Amino acid sequence: MERSERAHPLIVDTDGGIDGALTLMYALLAPDIALEGVIASPGAVGAAQAADNALRLIRLCDAEGRVPVAAGEGGEPLKPMRDREPAGGRNGLAGALLTPAEQPPLAEPAAAFLVRAANEAPGRASLVIAGAPTQWPAALRLDPSAAGRFARVAVAGGAALAPGDATPVAEASFRAAPEAAAQLLATARPLIAAGLDVSSRLRLRRDDLERIE
Repeated sequence: MERSERAHPLIVDTDGGIDGALTLMYALLAPDIALEGVIASPGAVGAAQAADNALRLIRLCDAEGRVPVAAGEGGEPLKPMRDREPAGGRNGLAGALLTPAEQPPLAEPAAAFLVRAANEAPGRASLVIAGAPTQWPAALRLDPSAAGRFARVAVAGGAALAPGDATPVAEASFRAAPEAAAQLLATARPLIAAGLDVSSRLRLRRDDLERIE
């Protein structure tokens, strides 16, 4: 797909689940987005599975070899998500059997990749977090100043003005990593946080799918 000259540089942090897959595919296919990297974080699946899912989706979208994927800390699924049956099943993608990717994940850890992306061109790229924000604290342990060097940070998480989806009051991603979520909300600037009061109102309708196709 041909990119706009004004395509916005973006890094996506995904936990390998269905929501993250949709986020990643949108970023890969949107002409006004230049996807420059993917962070694979543990969530409903472990970080290695999340990285494998991301690489398979990149291959599916004909972008193999052009978008690096860095696996985060955490080989196992996060406990609050592991203890309940995830919507995405064992592989995070509801059992979808995508072609394995030939591209390997980076040897560089996700936290180091985030710090490098923030520092190479401060204020240039944005970060979208679609899952538990576990890699944010890890990155700030390496370089606290990286928190303010993204153009913006956007996260889908929390349930301030709506019922929770993991408990009556808690949203799944923030419940799985509450300390990481608190640090993200306290340090990321500028920050856009979309809780369930926003995301639960959004629907992917059949005519939307037809336009995507």
